[in-house]
Amino acid sequence: MSDEYIEYEVFNDVTAEGKQIELAIVDKFDFEDKSYVVAALVEGDEISEDGLFVYRLDGTGDDAEIVKIDDPDEYSRVADAYANI
Repeated sequence: MSDEYIEYEVFNDVTAEGKQIELAIVDKFDFEDKSYVVAALVEGDEISEDGLFVYRLDGTGDDAEIVKIDDPDEYSRVADAYANI
């Protein structure tokens, strides 16, 4: 086990059940001329290994906004593309 400390960019979201969650960006990638981030749940001081979530990144640089992907077809295509990287 490594004692290395990694600092992640984090953001908050709300689940379909209305629960506030904190997520850490663990990866970024481009697909079909759009940018996406891959995030994992933050549990205390740890990053959860129970799954990853994909969000679209709209804009560039400091003006970029993390956006939930509401279209199930887009989410599926993007998640499949990330799984095959």
